[in-house]
Amino acid sequence: MSHKIWKRPENLISGQEYAGNQLIAKAVSEKGFPAIIDEYVYIHPENVENTFKIIPNSSKFIHGIGIDLGGGVGCISSTLAKRKNVEKIYCIELVEEAVTMCQPIVKREILKENDNKVISVVGDFDDLNLENNSIDFAVSWDSMHHSMNLVKTLKECKRVLKKNGVFI
Repeated sequence: MSHKIWKRPENLISGQEYAGNQLIAKAVSEKGFPAIIDEYVYIHPENVENTFKIIPNSSKFIHGIGIDLGGGVGCISSTLAKRKNVEKIYCIELVEEAVTMCQPIVKREILKENDNKVISVVGDFDDLNLENNSIDFAVSWDSMHHSMNLVKTLKECKRVLKKNGVFI
C-alpha cells in the first residue's frame, strides 16, 4: 500500500503516547481486522454508520473530498468512503505504524476493491499539505484532544475547507 508522508514535528513522534500507539498498531495488525477494531479503535463500522445517521444533515454534508483528522487505522474514513457521493478521503494519522500496518487491512475489509478511496497519510493535522479551499468536509472522531495547538488546527481546517465546507 502506498501512502503519503507529510511533515510531523519531532516532539509529537518521540513521546510515550506515540511509542505506545506504535506497539499497539504492530501487535493488532498481526491479528487482523477484528483485533484492530476491538483493541485499537473500539468502534465497529456499523456503529460509525449509525452515529452519522443521527447527526443532522450529515448525509448532505459528507460528499466529495474529505479529510479525517487523526484517522488512526482508517475505520471512520473507510466507513464514510463507502458512500457513493464521497470521492475520496485523506486519512491523516501521526502514527506511521497505524497507517502502514493497520490501514491496509481496515480499508480492504470495509471498502473491498474501492480501498483507493481512502488516501493514507502519515502526518500532523496542524500542517495539512493540501490546497486552499480544496476539501468539502472534515471529520475528527475523538482526536482533537491530540492537537498541540487547537487554534492552529482549526485555522488549518478552515484554510483547506471550501466556502460551504463542514467540519464534523
